[in-house]
Amino acid sequence: MVIVTGQLTLTTNIVVEGTLQVEKGAGLVGMQELVVARNGKFVNNGNTVAKRIINEGQISNNLIMEAIYDIDNKGAIDNNNNMVAGNNFYNFGGNAAGNGGAYFVNNNISNSPSAKFGNDVRVFYGNAIENSAKATLATALNLNATLNANSV
Repeated sequence: MVIVTGQLTLTTNIVVEGTLQVEKGAGLVGMQELVVARNGKFVNNGNTVAKRIINEGQISNNLIMEAIYDIDNKGAIDNNNNMVAGNNFYNFGGNAAGNGGAYFVNNNISNSPSAKFGNDVRVFYGNAIENSAKATLATALNLNATLNANSV
């Protein structure tokens, strides 16, 4: 277990295979990738900013976590505050949950059929809200599909 208690600047990509924890008042910032491996755990109680966040393990975000570019999630995210994707959010087989948290995505959200977003989080993309109590306006949907042996 590694605990960050001050300001840490990322100068190389980091792969978390154990537990990495950023304490309240501390920061982990840099234009490098933060990768949480399948057995890894990242606990953010401070401010974390990385070029790209790739999660195959477990992330617990309790303050502010931001990816300058994309967030790729194949694991579990417990987002209890704010998580920002400067570009896209890819949720492939993962569970993006949280307790009243919010996901802010500048461009696109890609979600596989086996992936989930929690009921107690809000997802903002572009200028829209993905899951909220308000009704949303109908928008066009483009679907590319092929027919193969009586299946789509």
